[in-house]
Amino acid sequence: RPLTDITRGLGAPAGPLRGMIAFRRRMHSAPLSVKGPGDPADPDVARSTRSPTHLQARARQVPGDVQELLAVLASPPSGPSSPLARLSPGTPGASPAAVGRMAGYVSTDSLVHGVVYMGRYLSHLGPEDRQALLQPGALLLLYTTSLVLADKFHNDNAYDDLLPALSIVTGLAPKTLRRKEVELLGFLLNASSMFVEEGEFDAVVYLLQERPWRRLRREGALDLLVRTAREHTGVEELHRQLFTGPASPKGAAIASSIRALSAYLRGARTR
Repeated sequence: RPLTDITRGLGAPAGPLRGMIAFRRRMHSAPLSVKGPGDPADPDVARSTRSPTHLQARARQVPGDVQELLAVLASPPSGPSSPLARLSPGTPGASPAAVGRMAGYVSTDSLVHGVVYMGRYLSHLGPEDRQALLQPGALLLLYTTSLVLADKFHNDNAYDDLLPALSIVTGLAPKTLRRKEVELLGFLLNASSMFVEEGEFDAVVYLLQERPWRRLRREGALDLLVRTAREHTGVEELHRQLFTGPASPKGAAIASSIRALSAYLRGARTR
C-alpha cells in the first residue's frame, strides 16, 4: 500500500502527507540511499556510489539508522515522529549512542540482521502483544537479543562473550538477556528461520537508508516494518510504495545501489 494509505488508516492527516510526499518526489533527483547530488541512473554517479570510500561512509551510518528506528518505535503512540526522538530517560541503554556502543562488538551486517529478526518476531505477534513490546525497555531487550543471535549465526568471527558484553553496554541483566535469547531462538527455529534471503536483507537496508520513520508516527513505522517482514517486499516495490504512483524509473538504479551496499556489509564484516 502507498504510504498515504497507511497513515490514512491510522487517522493521520493524509492531505499534508500527500503534499510532503509529492514535494519529496519532485526533489528526488537523488534517492536518500545515495547521500549526495546526482542522478543514480547516471553511470558516473552510479560508479561513485559503489566506490569503497562511499560504501564505508554509508556503512558507518548504519548504527545511527538503527538507533533512529528504535527511537521512533519506542516513542509515544500519539506523539510525532522525529529524528531527534530518543528512548525514554532512565531506560537501560537509552543513550542515543546505545546502538553505536553495541556496534563495537558485532559486525555491521549483524545490526541489519537484528532488525530483520526483530521484524519477523513482531509480525508473528498479535496487536496487543506487539504494542507491549514497543515499551522502551522491552524493545531494547528484543533488539539486543535479536542482535546477539544475528551475530552468532551470521558472523564467523563473533565476539566470544557477546551476550555479557552487550549486557554491560545496555544495562540489561545477563539472565534476562539469556531468557529472551532462548525464547527468540525457539521462535526462529520453529516458526521462522535463522537464514535471511538477500532480498529481505536488501529491503531492510533500503528502509534504514531511506528512514521513512521520520515522517511516520510509531504505528505507521511498525506497520511498514511488519509488512516488509511478512511480505518480503523488494526494494523497488518499497520505493514505489513510499513515493506512491507507478514505480520510479530510478527504482532499478536505487535497487542496484542498495545491493552494492548490502554486498559490502555482508562481505566486509565491518566492526
